[in-house]
Amino acid sequence: PPWRNWRVVNDNVMGGVSTSAVKISNDQLNFKGNISFDNNGGFASARMDDDARDLSDYQGLLVHYTTTQAADVKAINMQVYERFPQIGFGGFRPRSFSAAFVVVPTTELQTFYMPF
Repeated sequence: PPWRNWRVVNDNVMGGVSTSAVKISNDQLNFKGNISFDNNGGFASARMDDDARDLSDYQGLLVHYTTTQAADVKAINMQVYERFPQIGFGGFRPRSFSAAFVVVPTTELQTFYMPF
């Protein structure tokens, strides 16, 4: 099935203590995480390596999220990488699309649009 084999990569690869999980439900990717800045950490990510999805018919991603009321206001950076590297400074590198947005503490569903 499409959108399979997701995995999480968190800041524990460099000593951090953030946690996250990925779940596929009703054709939606659900990513849940707790980001901690302890031990100089501060990231949680979901990655899929084996499904080269053609997104050329799309203009971006629509992200829905909620937080806890106790959450701090944070600037979040999202990145989407192309599967195949492009030639660039220093050799071949994957082209990426990046967007930042501010997460406001609320239990109400929020929406962020990431164009690419």
